[in-house]
Amino acid sequence: MATVPAWVEIRRVDVPPEAGLGAVDQGEAEAIVLAERLRPNVLLIIDDRDGRREATRRGIAITGTLGVLNDGAERGLINLVAVVDRLAQTTFRASPALLRELLERDCQRHGGT
Repeated sequence: MATVPAWVEIRRVDVPPEAGLGAVDQGEAEAIVLAERLRPNVLLIIDDRDGRREATRRGIAITGTLGVLNDGAERGLINLVAVVDRLAQTTFRASPALLRELLERDCQRHGGT
Protein backbone atom coordinates (compact mmCIF):
# COMPACT_ATOMS: atom_id res chain seq x y z
CA MET A 1 0.00 0.00 0.00
CA ALA A 2 1.60 3.23 -1.13
CA THR A 3 -0.44 5.45 1.18
CA VAL A 4 -1.99 4.26 4.43
CA PRO A 5 -5.45 5.75 5.04
CA ALA A 6 -5.74 7.99 8.12
CA TRP A 7 -8.14 5.53 9.81
CA VAL A 8 -5.55 2.72 9.76
CA GLU A 9 -3.64 2.29 13.00
CA ILE A 10 -0.45 0.23 12.80
CA ARG A 11 0.60 -1.52 15.99
CA ARG A 12 3.66 -3.59 16.76
CA VAL A 13 2.82 -6.84 18.51
CA ASP A 14 5.23 -9.22 20.20
CA VAL A 15 4.01 -12.77 20.71
CA PRO A 16 5.24 -14.04 24.06
CA PRO A 17 6.60 -17.60 23.99
CA GLU A 18 4.00 -18.68 26.55
CA ALA A 19 1.12 -17.53 24.30
CA GLY A 20 0.67 -21.08 23.02
CA LEU A 21 0.47 -20.03 19.39
CA GLY A 22 3.19 -22.24 17.95
CA ALA A 23 0.72 -23.97 15.61
CA VAL A 24 -0.06 -20.78 13.64
CA ASP A 25 2.10 -18.56 11.45
CA GLN A 26 3.71 -15.45 12.92
CA GLY A 27 1.24 -13.00 11.34
CA GLU A 28 -1.79 -14.90 12.57
CA ALA A 29 -0.22 -15.26 16.02
CA GLU A 30 0.32 -11.49 16.20
CA ALA A 31 -3.25 -10.83 15.08
CA ILE A 32 -4.64 -13.18 17.73
CA VAL A 33 -2.53 -11.62 20.49
CA LEU A 34 -3.66 -8.13 19.44
CA ALA A 35 -7.30 -9.24 19.28
CA GLU A 36 -7.04 -10.64 22.80
CA ARG A 37 -5.69 -7.29 24.01
CA LEU A 38 -8.48 -5.35 22.30
CA ARG A 39 -11.28 -7.63 23.44
CA PRO A 40 -14.26 -7.38 23.63
CA ASN A 41 -14.52 -4.66 20.96
CA VAL A 42 -12.83 -6.60 18.20
CA LEU A 43 -13.68 -8.62 15.13
CA LEU A 44 -10.65 -10.47 13.81
CA ILE A 45 -10.49 -10.82 10.03
CA ILE A 46 -8.57 -14.03 9.45
CA ASP A 47 -8.63 -16.61 6.67
CA ASP A 48 -5.97 -19.09 7.77
CA ARG A 49 -7.69 -22.30 8.93
CA ASP A 50 -5.39 -22.93 11.91
CA GLY A 51 -5.56 -19.27 12.92
CA ARG A 52 -9.36 -19.25 12.74
CA ARG A 53 -9.54 -22.41 14.82
CA GLU A 54 -7.23 -20.98 17.49
CA ALA A 55 -9.00 -17.61 17.60
CA THR A 56 -12.36 -19.34 17.97
CA ARG A 57 -10.98 -21.57 20.71
CA ARG A 58 -9.94 -18.40 22.55
CA GLY A 59 -13.38 -16.85 22.20
CA ILE A 60 -12.38 -14.17 19.69
CA ALA A 61 -15.07 -13.08 17.22
CA ILE A 62 -13.87 -13.80 13.69
CA THR A 63 -14.79 -13.35 10.06
CA GLY A 64 -12.87 -13.87 6.85
CA THR A 65 -12.30 -11.99 3.65
CA LEU A 66 -15.47 -13.42 2.14
CA GLY A 67 -17.44 -12.41 5.22
CA VAL A 68 -16.25 -8.83 4.85
CA LEU A 69 -17.11 -8.83 1.16
CA ASN A 70 -20.56 -10.30 1.84
CA ASP A 71 -21.25 -7.59 4.43
CA GLY A 72 -20.14 -4.94 1.94
CA ALA A 73 -22.46 -6.38 -0.70
CA GLU A 74 -25.38 -6.52 1.76
CA ARG A 75 -24.87 -2.82 2.43
CA GLY A 76 -24.70 -2.00 -1.28
CA LEU A 77 -21.08 -0.88 -1.03
CA ILE A 78 -19.63 -3.32 -3.56
CA ASN A 79 -20.59 -5.42 -6.54
CA LEU A 80 -19.87 -8.86 -5.11
CA VAL A 81 -19.68 -10.66 -8.46
CA ALA A 82 -17.10 -8.20 -9.78
CA VAL A 83 -15.07 -8.32 -6.57
CA VAL A 84 -15.06 -12.14 -6.47
CA ASP A 85 -13.96 -12.16 -10.12
CA ARG A 86 -11.06 -9.86 -9.25
CA LEU A 87 -10.24 -11.93 -6.17
CA ALA A 88 -10.06 -15.05 -8.36
CA GLN A 89 -7.15 -13.41 -10.22
CA THR A 90 -5.05 -13.39 -7.04
CA THR A 91 -3.58 -16.11 -4.84
CA PHE A 92 -6.69 -16.08 -2.60
CA ARG A 93 -8.17 -19.55 -2.20
CA ALA A 94 -11.66 -20.57 -1.15
CA SER A 95 -13.72 -23.67 -1.69
CA PRO A 96 -15.82 -23.56 -4.85
CA ALA A 97 -18.86 -24.58 -2.79
CA LEU A 98 -18.40 -21.61 -0.44
CA LEU A 99 -17.98 -19.18 -3.36
CA ARG A 100 -21.05 -20.62 -5.08
CA GLU A 101 -23.14 -20.23 -1.90
CA LEU A 102 -21.94 -16.65 -1.42
CA LEU A 103 -22.78 -15.69 -5.01
CA GLU A 104 -26.16 -17.44 -4.84
CA ARG A 105 -27.09 -15.42 -1.73
CA ASP A 106 -25.99 -12.26 -3.50
CA CYS A 107 -28.14 -13.16 -6.51
CA GLN A 108 -31.15 -13.71 -4.23
CA ARG A 109 -30.57 -10.30 -2.62
CA HIS A 110 -30.91 -8.75 -6.04
CA GLY A 111 -34.10 -10.62 -6.89
CA GLY A 112 -32.45 -13.36 -8.94
CA THR A 113 -33.11 -17.04 -8.71
